[in-house]
Amino acid sequence: MKIERKNFNKGIKLHLLCDKADWIRPFKKHIYFKDGYAYASEGHIIIKAYLPEISSFNEDEIKIMDGKFLHADNYKLLIGYDTVRVTDAGFEVEKNDCHILIRFEDNIVPMPYKEDWEKLPSESKCNIPIDSSLLDRLSKAMNAPRIIIYFRSSYLGPCKVKFMKGACEYEKTIGLIMPLYIGE
Repeated sequence: MKIERKNFNKGIKLHLLCDKADWIRPFKKHIYFKDGYAYASEGHIIIKAYLPEISSFNEDEIKIMDGKFLHADNYKLLIGYDTVRVTDAGFEVEKNDCHILIRFEDNIVPMPYKEDWEKLPSESKCNIPIDSSLLDRLSKAMNAPRIIIYFRSSYLGPCKVKFMKGACEYEKTIGLIMPLYIGE
């Protein structure tokens, strides 16, 4: 009997975008759930992943996750299970008649992000250098072999990234990537 997956979608590896070595800024070690999105960042890139696009959690489960943090290592552990249950304390999994609770973490200050995602450009205006290894990490984290980058024309701020898997584009999931600074 095939069990339907109840978890983040296979191939979604948000933990790859976290910086587990940064003890000064603990938010970079975690995935943050807010307003139906999962945020992950290591400082140079950030992803804002729309939970209904990257998981099979229902609306009530997504509401329970709101405002909570999950350590990147715990996320990596969590995605190895087919079926999980969201609780106020974290994610419950069952294996070999043993119940495991993968806890949310408390007392983490969220990343200082601005909610101006919609103001980002939707078409390219100029050429800006990008570190290709960062693009590769974004692609792997979303299991998306193709990405679209939207560059700003007025200044070298973050560039918006959209993800494509096959002919389908994630509609509400976006990333941000910082361009390279080429000094003189």
